[in-house]
Amino acid sequence: NCRMYTILKTDSDSGNPSGTLDPNRCWKVFNLENSKYFSAIGFFFAKELYKGQNVPVGIIVAAQGGSGINEWLTEETVKATGFTSGLAGTSRCATRVEPDSRVRTRGVLWYQGETDGFSGQGQTYYQNALPLLINQWREKQENPNYPVLLMSFPQSVSYDASEGRYPAIREAQEVVAKTVANVVKVPAIDLGSSHTEGFGKCLHPDDKDEAGRRCYLAARNLVYGETSFRYRCPQPA
Repeated sequence: NCRMYTILKTDSDSGNPSGTLDPNRCWKVFNLENSKYFSAIGFFFAKELYKGQNVPVGIIVAAQGGSGINEWLTEETVKATGFTSGLAGTSRCATRVEPDSRVRTRGVLWYQGETDGFSGQGQTYYQNALPLLINQWREKQENPNYPVLLMSFPQSVSYDASEGRYPAIREAQEVVAKTVANVVKVPAIDLGSSHTEGFGKCLHPDDKDEAGRRCYLAARNLVYGETSFRYRCPQPA
């Protein structure tokens, strides 16, 4: 009762109408053979969701490695708001994360920002761009309270300590979660890679099972209205 549809990079360039799902491809069942098409965190999130809510689950994955947040903003959003990114590639990925008005989803699990941290754009830039993206989704879904889960970054041994760029993105997420309705930041500071050399220095958590579980706990509250448990990390008084 769990399915995943992964939007490939070519989908948005194949001539399909903007934001539609390719009818020539199918929703894939969760099994070992299909696992190469799946988001690992999305898989564990869906697994917990099905186990806890006992409902069929469909996950649409729209991912693009190395993308900045400006690439997910549509040209319409940029023009309407006057947002200036100062970066090339605005709207390159936007149609891949926007199902058309016939496709209704319960919410978004957003795990992005590594490139924005590395580029050094800073907290203010990301803090201004993220609400625009959230409003973009909400307008498309015709739901002003469309739930959004922000997956925070795990700790990065090198970049956190030496450059301080990723803490700025985490703080931007925290501010948005506190100031924009129906948005929750999911903590993952303790789930960082155990590696300290090469690619292991980046922000991919080893424990994707726990990352998915924490996202589900947040969804239980934000989407399903359950309040009899703790799902946030401790907050300063």
